[in-house]
Amino acid sequence: MSDTNSAVFGRQVDPARDHKVVVAIDFGTSGSGYAYAFTKPGKRLNPTGDVFAQKPWPMTDGGKTSTAILLRKVANAWKIVSIGKEAVIDVSKLRNHERQQHFFARSFKMKLYEPFNGPENLMIKDDQTGFTIRATDLIGFFLRKVKEAALKQIIGATSSTIYETDILWVVTVPAIWPEPAKWIMRKGAELGGIIAPGREASLMLVLEPEAASMWCLANRATSFSAGETVIVADCGGGTIDVTVHKVTNDNETTMKEAIPSAGGAWGSTVVDRAYFKLIGDLVGTETVSEFAKKHPSDWIDFVDNWERAKCSFDGHRSSPVKPPPEIAKILAENLKDYNELFGTDFDFEDGRLYIEPEDMANLFDAAVKSTVDHVRATLKRAPQAKAVLLVGNFANSFVLQDAFRKAFEPTRRVIVPSQPGDCVLKGAVLFGNSPECIAERVSKTGQDLIRVQVFEGQEPGMTYIPDSTKSAKNLGGFNSERFDPTILKERGVKVSMLFGFSELLVKAELPNGHITSNSFTYQ
Repeated sequence: MSDTNSAVFGRQVDPARDHKVVVAIDFGTSGSGYAYAFTKPGKRLNPTGDVFAQKPWPMTDGGKTSTAILLRKVANAWKIVSIGKEAVIDVSKLRNHERQQHFFARSFKMKLYEPFNGPENLMIKDDQTGFTIRATDLIGFFLRKVKEAALKQIIGATSSTIYETDILWVVTVPAIWPEPAKWIMRKGAELGGIIAPGREASLMLVLEPEAASMWCLANRATSFSAGETVIVADCGGGTIDVTVHKVTNDNETTMKEAIPSAGGAWGSTVVDRAYFKLIGDLVGTETVSEFAKKHPSDWIDFVDNWERAKCSFDGHRSSPVKPPPEIAKILAENLKDYNELFGTDFDFEDGRLYIEPEDMANLFDAAVKSTVDHVRATLKRAPQAKAVLLVGNFANSFVLQDAFRKAFEPTRRVIVPSQPGDCVLKGAVLFGNSPECIAERVSKTGQDLIRVQVFEGQEPGMTYIPDSTKSAKNLGGFNSERFDPTILKERGVKVSMLFGFSELLVKAELPNGHITSNSFTYQ
């Protein structure tokens, strides 16, 4: 037990023994990608020599691609056209009447963090056409294309024969996600062909900050000593995950979670909302909304222009953004009055909007302040932490880095590893090969015990195994295959539990070898 009065669960799995390749998919709010390695059962992967990144996606110079997807309606079914940056470009080329036969979505991961009524009922909407698609189906479409790209690269990288059953898939999820959201990801992976029925153990869900910690601990540039406690702030496009890890062995890079993870929806998309609120204030929210609907291609270009300006902002000089002509005209007319009213120093010249560095930094305020305040509160719960590790794509932001250094140095080290946006993805590969590196995780439920019931051929009722301590959390139940006495004389059902991911995988095996399985989250 930990001093937080939450249950601690150990890990005893070695999935690398049953697979030749581990492929990690970082499904992010803004960008997604994959990386892979050939497994080394019983050994740790070399982070610099054994982990391979994806080949450049279409329309990109390398790295991750946009979390975007374009589908086309054929008869009464949806067919995938493209994903990533390619989808963004493809949808921008559609004429208005063609657009009405397509479904486009980007940054839809955040819908899984918002409240919804049942994971199987969550729908993703294309605001331009009004079409809706079930979240599990949309994620399945996206992951299927990622899978195809990964398989093509892996098969081309080795002379050995690689079957799909040889691959262990690892998909990243935020630590603060509710359990129904994790179910959606697992179901989406199933629909996308990542796992087949009966092969649930071929998919692991890894918590993003844990994956980032593993990558940083495996690299000497950011290594920590035994017994050291580190706060990990995984700063992505949608969410900020803050965890506290304690290194248990500096040679084996093993760690445990010290207190339950927490965080919020304070990622870089908060900066995006601040910017487009500003544009709405300058030209009118209705004008912006109508333009986005009538000119979707031009709107996508405008969004991309802003994304480049946001990512290139170094705190001293901001890049101008060129708005579409219809918006630019109104903006130019209103800018002087706006500056006088709010004391800003925006300028419009040569069709471009210039924002002074101070005003640009103000757009980051809400996201940065929420993140810094949360880490400061975490330090009160874990005062032994002497370092703060910044990872995730948002960790590239000079504004965020500067705020952390001003808030926590010199009493704590603020560490930003090289390419912080890749830490989660590559760390997920390490996790797939050696999940025992995360020695313990603290349960958020505060329960001392967990319990899963397996029923034979009947629906689970509401009467559970008595628990005299009254402290067990019931995770649920599922049906094994019904016993048939005409076929099997032996009645026993063997139940096994694969324990060590963010879930508990339970299998019920009849004497004839038939297996029924289900997974349960235990956080």
